[in-house]
Amino acid sequence: MILLYKDPRKRALQVVEIVALVVMLPFVLTWGARTWSQYAMVVESEKLFDRGHQQMHASDWKGAVQSFDACVAVNPQYFPAYEARADIYYTELKDLKKAIASLEAGLTAAGNDPRMRQELGEYYLYAKRYRDARDQLAMSLEGDPGNLTCKGLLKRADVGLAKSTL
Repeated sequence: MILLYKDPRKRALQVVEIVALVVMLPFVLTWGARTWSQYAMVVESEKLFDRGHQQMHASDWKGAVQSFDACVAVNPQYFPAYEARADIYYTELKDLKKAIASLEAGLTAAGNDPRMRQELGEYYLYAKRYRDARDQLAMSLEGDPGNLTCKGLLKRADVGLAKSTL
C-alpha cells in the first residue's frame, strides 16, 4: 500500500481513513442502489400518471383508468392517481361505487393524507353516506385545521345527517 505521508501519525490516520472507506463501501453501494430504485419508481409512476392525464384530455376514459391502475401498481402511495381514477369513475363512467372504492384503496395504500380523506368524505356525501362523510372530513380537518373547503363539506355532512335522522 502506498501512503502519501512520511509522518507516522499522519500515516496512521491515512490507514484508518482507507480502512473506513473500504468498510463503508458496501453500505454506500447498497444505500445508493435502494435510492436509485426508489427514484426509478417515482419516475415511472410520473410517466404513467402523465399518460393517464393525456388520455383523460383525449376522452379515452378506459385507457386513462388503465394508466392510473398501472401507476398505483408501480407506486402504491401515489395519491393523485387514486384521485384522478375516482374522478373518472364518478364524472365520466357514472360509477360512484368504484369511485369510492378507488379512494378507499388509496387511503389504505397512501396512508393518512388529509386530502385523500377530504376527497373520500366528499364522495361519501354524493352517496348520502353522511356518517362516513362526517368521520372522514373530521379526520381531514385534524390534519389540516385551516381547510375552509373541508369545513364547508363537514357542515353539509352534518345537515345531511340531521335530515336523515328526522
